[in-house]
Amino acid sequence: MASTSPNGGRPAPAHGPAAARRARAAAVLGWLALWQLAAWAVGRPLLLSGPVDAAASLVSLASTGAYWGSVGLSALHVALGFLGSAALGCLMGAAASRRPGVRVALEPPMLALKAVPVACLVVILLLWVGSAGVGMACVAMVVLPAYYFSALEGLGARDRTVERALAVMGVGRGSRLLACSWPGLQPYLAATSRVTVGMAWKAGVAAELIALSGTTLGAQVYQAKLLLDTPALMAWTVTVVACAAVSERLVTALVAASVPWARRLAVSLAVRRGPAAREPGTVLWARGLEVSHGGVPVAAPVTLEAAPGDPVAVVGPSGAGKSSLAAAWCGWLGPSAGECGPDAPLGLLTQGTDLVDGLTAEENVALVCGDAAEARSVLGRLLPEGCLGRPVRGLSGGQRRRVALARALAAPAGPLVLDEPFSGLDAGARDSVAAAVRGAARTRAVVFLVHGPEEAARLGARVVPLSPAAGA
Repeated sequence: MASTSPNGGRPAPAHGPAAARRARAAAVLGWLALWQLAAWAVGRPLLLSGPVDAAASLVSLASTGAYWGSVGLSALHVALGFLGSAALGCLMGAAASRRPGVRVALEPPMLALKAVPVACLVVILLLWVGSAGVGMACVAMVVLPAYYFSALEGLGARDRTVERALAVMGVGRGSRLLACSWPGLQPYLAATSRVTVGMAWKAGVAAELIALSGTTLGAQVYQAKLLLDTPALMAWTVTVVACAAVSERLVTALVAASVPWARRLAVSLAVRRGPAAREPGTVLWARGLEVSHGGVPVAAPVTLEAAPGDPVAVVGPSGAGKSSLAAAWCGWLGPSAGECGPDAPLGLLTQGTDLVDGLTAEENVALVCGDAAEARSVLGRLLPEGCLGRPVRGLSGGQRRRVALARALAAPAGPLVLDEPFSGLDAGARDSVAAAVRGAARTRAVVFLVHGPEEAARLGARVVPLSPAAGA
């Protein structure tokens, strides 16, 4: 019996990388055939040389050392101009994303560079740097605004949730940059690279052609034009296109590979720095603390004091403002009345897991505590051994929740703020979590934010009810 398919009985189209490669190869061959047919139709090689003649000329050129010398010299100019300018553009974009004044000051020259024609730019640069450096300088000027605006947009659009949580727990700026900011920026830089690498080669070779710069690719293109050697002209053009294609693949592969490398470097930096000294006896407190949204208080003012050995559970239903209180302790939300403290780093568990997805469970904890052995020890009380070395993106919701709790417990900060520590956990996991946090509460000030008094009793905490604000 014949099988049917959703497209009316016709075979389903093949999908996958192999099919995509075959389709691209067929497209390339089709265009080459069309090019050769057009050359035969014109019948004048001086006007249009076909791929057969261009390939023969390319083989002849590639057998000489001068050819590879020209390719190498132009590649060096493009690489130096591209890499230096891309790095500078990212740094400038980062500065502009942090300081509005810098952004306002940099916007006019960046917009001007983005719009100025390459020919005009080459003439100006010839006056400034001479013919030997014009290719590299032109590449730098073309690349700079692209990476500046890419970094500015990427850093402005990134999700800061994990980064903010790590900052509260005392993770250094360098580690946060490598673990969170750079991975968030990577898709923007990858997209920019796919466009900008080809632009860099076009701008660099055009500058070399106009400036007749040494024995570069641009100068060779000009020489072929003077000699009316159309096959050689096509061969040099194919060389530039091939160099651009190879460079684009290399740059985009490096940008993609930099993300796991950066995340693991962040952990290495944290471990190399080592754990910070924990301040014993730190008290977590609030005095008349009130938080508001849109000028409207979400709960009645809260006064409490949690000391080591005397944990406090702030009890209230969903929407009562418990997470807003946690945000006030973290410094994310300014109190509308009262005050809270301390300002020192906190061990933090939010309602979201706020984990670095590209790292393993053990690496996420080590990033905060700076001690791989301590990370394994804390995680071992909450998770099966097989989960410790797995990337957290592959863990279940409950397992991720326990990794986030282990990270808070391992944080070198004294006080702990734990928002709904039992959320998403089964009965067995709740028992292990309760035991772990009760143990921590014996030596550290802990505030739990929970739904009901039974959760407070499980944690052995004194209850502070959270009442609705007056008129709410």
